[in-house]
Amino acid sequence: MTEAKRNPKWKRALWLTLKIYAGLCTLLVTAYLTLVVWSTFFPESPVIGETMVMASYGEYVAKEYPKRGDYFERLATALSMYSKEASVPAADMLKYLGKPDLIAGTAETGTLVYLYEYPGATNRWAVYASLKDGKLTQIGFNDATVNNHSGYQAYPTR
Repeated sequence: MTEAKRNPKWKRALWLTLKIYAGLCTLLVTAYLTLVVWSTFFPESPVIGETMVMASYGEYVAKEYPKRGDYFERLATALSMYSKEASVPAADMLKYLGKPDLIAGTAETGTLVYLYEYPGATNRWAVYASLKDGKLTQIGFNDATVNNHSGYQAYPTR
């Protein structure tokens, strides 16, 4: 076979590969643009976040309550994500997470601390829930030994 006959086969294979690549790229770009347009006109509903909180709460109560561990952390994470898309009253946060261990400020405007055992870790961890005007503003997670808790008081029992 001469070299002239081999080149067209090679060129056809390259051309076919480029067509497949262009088609795949077009498909991916179209899918991405569709998602961008969809999320612009139809933003995610807070109902989805609330459903995630309720599912996490049910799992925590069924598998771990009254201890605080992995399922408690998942519940706090779900509540944190939900609070970014919807207003969460302090009473609802207390309903889900329960009575905190420590408090700085008040239950309306302050920081609540929930101590828990992180699975596989020897030290305790803490969930810090910040409240302002009776609404949850932020939830943070940290090793309990890192922060100084001298400004906090034990949460009052009622």
